[in-house]
Amino acid sequence: MLDIDSGYGGTARHLAGTHGCRVTGLSISEVENERHRKMNEAKGLQDRIDVVDGNFEDIPFPGNSFDIVWSQDAMLHSGARDQVIADVSRVLKPGGEFIFTDLMQAVQCPEGMLQPILDRLLLENMASPGYCRGAAARVALRELSYEDLTPHLTTHHAKVLEDMESLAAHNGHLLDENNVQRARTGLHHWVEGGD
Repeated sequence: MLDIDSGYGGTARHLAGTHGCRVTGLSISEVENERHRKMNEAKGLQDRIDVVDGNFEDIPFPGNSFDIVWSQDAMLHSGARDQVIADVSRVLKPGGEFIFTDLMQAVQCPEGMLQPILDRLLLENMASPGYCRGAAARVALRELSYEDLTPHLTTHHAKVLEDMESLAAHNGHLLDENNVQRARTGLHHWVEGGD
């Protein structure tokens, strides 16, 4: 399995530890990758998880390398989503599956509503389910299932905001106020965008 933009490797450790599969985590962040490796060692999973420095817009593996490619809320950070999906298709073995979650723009979203989110992510737009379907079809990936979790978006970000506010209230002296304020502003935008 390939986990693109794997971050600190929570998904990789869960899958390798629970299901015994081999996982390759790919991330452009060397800092996250180093922490990912250390956390794998602490859990005794370093033999089941490889961590690779690389960009998911140019996946550094030959074609037909993986049974599964996993992506959790990563593609929204790319301005080259077509390339990401095409490269995923390239590295999947025949019959392999691309499983992903992502925050997307609803078709009925009012013009300009997501601009604060786009500005924060330095993006021109967000993908929609239709966009992803089209990009996948162009590289011969076929949809097996789709689950719309839109109702959970606002709940999730509101809960993260609530937890952050609680942490700041109890441990504010340990936190950088500029970072707290940036996170607060960003989470408010996600809640408004979800609504």
